[in-house]
Amino acid sequence: ISSFWILGLNKAGGFSIVRLLSVWTLISLVCAIAFIRRGNVRAHKGFMLGTFLGLAGAGLGALAPGRTLYLFFFT
Repeated sequence: ISSFWILGLNKAGGFSIVRLLSVWTLISLVCAIAFIRRGNVRAHKGFMLGTFLGLAGAGLGALAPGRTLYLFFFT
């Protein structure tokens, strides 16, 4: 959720791919919980994979060169 306050790559504060991946992660997680409560394990598994991929993509985007987290960890 903290990725919603990270500035975009253009430094203008607009929406970036990191925010889109964060939104996808939240939507995917809600869908995964809804499907497992209904007993649809196959759909739950697919949405959990989507949640993982969204989190991994958002994390890699936040650690891209020039970003604040990259400067914090690697300089």
